Amino acid sequence: MSGLNATTLLLSALAVAGDYSQVPIPSKRVYGRVRDQLLNPSSIELKKLSQLKTKDASGRIVDSAQVYALIFRGSDGQGIVAYFTTPEDSLAVPIGFRQPAVMRNSPEHRKMMYPGGRKVPIGVTSAQMTFLNPKTGRLETKVYRDRVAAQLSLIPTRGTLVGQLLLVLPDMNRSFVCGAFKVPK
Repeated sequence: MSGLNATTLLLSALAVAGDYSQVPIPSKRVYGRVRDQLLNPSSIELKKLSQLKTKDASGRIVDSAQVYALIFRGSDGQGIVAYFTTPEDSLAVPIGFRQPAVMRNSPEHRKMMYPGGRKVPIGVTSAQMTFLNPKTGRLETKVYRDRVAAQLSLIPTRGTLVGQLLLVLPDMNRSFVCGAFKVPK
């Protein structure tokens, strides 16, 4: 069996098992699928949200993380949002995560999201999908906190962040967003 066929077979097996954390991210422009509809984001935004803090019994802050939202929205309103946390207050240094699809609050989840005994989670904490309901014709939103597989890398450059993302949601259609993108800092 040639090396290319073995790699293809391994990636297919990982994808069937739901572990997308080792699948290479395509280097082309970001694209995806929301349920059974193609997603070609017309806008990509990175928003700095709140800060998670954990305090000890005396009220002293013992751990903190910055929360961000990475938003991929199509011209029809459908899209995917990834919420992630970083240990830094700003994205001035390269950030990277690889997360297999695991159940929330499982030992695997705890080890992955709370590295080194951290008190606040680090990585992709949840994702949401906005989709057009074919029965009502309206946009609806579904939030996923369990079994979200993700790979994210953000590299700061002059005035922008260059990123790559592979985010797979646990819905029936395995909705996803993947590829390369740039957003302003």
